[in-house]
Amino acid sequence: MLQKLLPLCLQLACLGGLATAVSIQNSIDFYRNSELQADAAQSAQQCPPPKPHSQVSGCPRRSCRVDADCGESGIRCACDRSLCGAVCVRYNADCSPLPEVVNGYKIEKGPAYLNENSVGQVIQVSCRPPFSLEGSTDTIVCQGNLKWSHPMPRCSREEKCSPPARIPNTVVVRAPPEAPEYASGDQFVYACAPGYRSDRPDLTVSAICTRGQWNMRDIVCSVVSCGHPGDPANGKHLNWNYTYQQKVSYFCFEGYRLTCRSETEKISDCQVRTCNADGRWSGSVPECKSIQCPNLRNPPNGMVSKGWNFVNSVVQYSCHAGYRLVGTASRMCRRNGTWDGEVPRCVVQDCGPPPFVANAYRVQVTSTKYKARVTYTCLPDAKLEGENGGQIICQTDGRWVPAPPKCRSHCKVPTIAWGKALIGRPDGPPAVNKVPSDTTLWVRCDENYQLRRTLYPRCDNGTWTAIPSCVPKDCNDRPPLVKNGIARFYGTKHNDRVIYSCYVGYEAVRGSSVLTCRYGRWVGTPPVCTKKKCPWIESPAGVEKWLIGPEGIKNQWTRPQTTSDNEELVQFQCIGKGMALRGHTHAICLNGQWRPPGSPRCVRQMHKQIPHDWLFYRVGKR
Repeated sequence: MLQKLLPLCLQLACLGGLATAVSIQNSIDFYRNSELQADAAQSAQQCPPPKPHSQVSGCPRRSCRVDADCGESGIRCACDRSLCGAVCVRYNADCSPLPEVVNGYKIEKGPAYLNENSVGQVIQVSCRPPFSLEGSTDTIVCQGNLKWSHPMPRCSREEKCSPPARIPNTVVVRAPPEAPEYASGDQFVYACAPGYRSDRPDLTVSAICTRGQWNMRDIVCSVVSCGHPGDPANGKHLNWNYTYQQKVSYFCFEGYRLTCRSETEKISDCQVRTCNADGRWSGSVPECKSIQCPNLRNPPNGMVSKGWNFVNSVVQYSCHAGYRLVGTASRMCRRNGTWDGEVPRCVVQDCGPPPFVANAYRVQVTSTKYKARVTYTCLPDAKLEGENGGQIICQTDGRWVPAPPKCRSHCKVPTIAWGKALIGRPDGPPAVNKVPSDTTLWVRCDENYQLRRTLYPRCDNGTWTAIPSCVPKDCNDRPPLVKNGIARFYGTKHNDRVIYSCYVGYEAVRGSSVLTCRYGRWVGTPPVCTKKKCPWIESPAGVEKWLIGPEGIKNQWTRPQTTSDNEELVQFQCIGKGMALRGHTHAICLNGQWRPPGSPRCVRQMHKQIPHDWLFYRVGKR
């Protein structure tokens, strides 16, 4: 009990008259003449004032504020927040014990030093899901009359309904107050939302909470359709969804303008229509009227083509003869009913200054307007080329016609060394001094000379297409070939050379190794290439020589001769038994020399002495 739990607290007289504060963990401090109170976490407000004994039956007669007000030991000041207020009770004054909460649990809300059933204790009951609390309150208090303020709350399973699911396209017209759960008998009433219609004749449907479930009839609310909104002639609408709150917009085909049927209706109201909740379209179907541009007048000194004046129609402007158009020649009717561009002007045609012609002068020009004439005359040493005798006329389109003439200058005949120039052909007259433009020369070169450039240079307005010249003739034929040799040359022109060389194993015995091209002929005699020879090989006595032919046939070389053919092969052998050859066994003739050089020799062949035990052995033994 509390008397056993709380120690007796006396004020200590500290040495030196100084009081030292002592902190005790997990304890409650009480001081004499202080009011009974819990810590801040256990008590949020003061105990209510005590009530007169005559007003409340069964409450202790003595009220108090602190334990000292009760006087006697074993009596404490208890706070009954439910009935009696702060009254004096014995330490062992308790209410009846509380049973355990089935499907729930108790929470002590009173001061920490109180037992579960001490006077002043506050008990709160909580239930475990899915159980709920029965009774008017979840909290009871042990009162000063030693009775509990309310019966013990119980936890029982009551079948309640969770908030009903939302029904598409509906609105709630009647419902109980919003709560996390709803009791049996609670009712929600639904109706179709604006713009939606039910498939049933009833306008509303009810959902009733029964045994933890909502009992209701099905309701399907479909969106309202306004149907086809209609199209104007020469126009159409966009958006083919005709249901509630959908909008359709109208447009007219090219060349037409959208207008409302009623003069009081705004263009925005008939251009865009909305499907209303009652299934009807707002506004009315608009009209599409054709767009026309105003008629155009002819410009001064010109005319405009007659035609349609609908949208995209095009008109053409033209001017009278002798006038030219300034501005755009065509205009188009735009969608807003106006012509694009500006009205062009027709001004007097002027061809401008006549073109310049080189090597010519023209008769004085007094006008450059329509039908004016200009005549050109060539200067001396120039030839006139062109139509209409050199005369041009200003036309209605501002051009000088025909094309201006050309005055082509004569060419001076070039001097040709080792040749002469004739006019036109091989038997033509000699060309002297100057010749007219377009004249062609024929050039004849002296003997042993040829024309270096074109045979027919032409005079082109004072300039020759090419300057001819006569140069020594080239050698048209290739240089002569030589047997067993090669000719190297890089051209066949005059003074070009050819160089001859013999193949390996051959040598030039007569003729020249270089020939030169002179005036169309190769000058000199080409060389003659013959095989190189090797000298006779002198060999010591006892050595014989054999010539080996192309197919490996041996012929003994006994006849003395001074030379041997190139690439000829000689084999050396010793005469007689017991002789051995020292040196090379073969030699070959290459480019007039034997390889390897020199001659081998024959020496008597010696053998090692036979071991003695090879010659003698005992009978029966080896």
